[in-house]
Amino acid sequence: MYQEIKLNQFCGKRSFACVITPDEFDKRVDALMDILEDTLDDDSLPTDDLEYSSGVMSLVLKDKGVWIINKHSASGQVWLSSPVSGPSKFDYVPEKEKWISEREDKRELYELLDTELSEAIGRPIGFVEEF
Repeated sequence: MYQEIKLNQFCGKRSFACVITPDEFDKRVDALMDILEDTLDDDSLPTDDLEYSSGVMSLVLKDKGVWIINKHSASGQVWLSSPVSGPSKFDYVPEKEKWISEREDKRELYELLDTELSEAIGRPIGFVEEF
């Protein structure tokens, strides 16, 4: 109950975060992190480090920077810190089944990471599935 109240306090500011339950949020973030980990834990990628613990994934690409993807339960969002695009916050939009940026550009997390990581490694990243 507490978590639902905490998520619902954002209803006036954002239209997306309040349409899924905390359990659904956890399920969607877990699926997202599984896809990311399955794709990025590849010996052919030029990674210095890939770690996932307690809802935070950190990807270090040689000479390109660090991407951090964070499950932020308090806001019902996924937060991204990118050396290319900077910080972003994403809400899950059930109607689109996508994580959408709260920035004005409303970019999809999948599209953003696919573009940035593909450019960083010099070839398509090849996510195992869309998210």
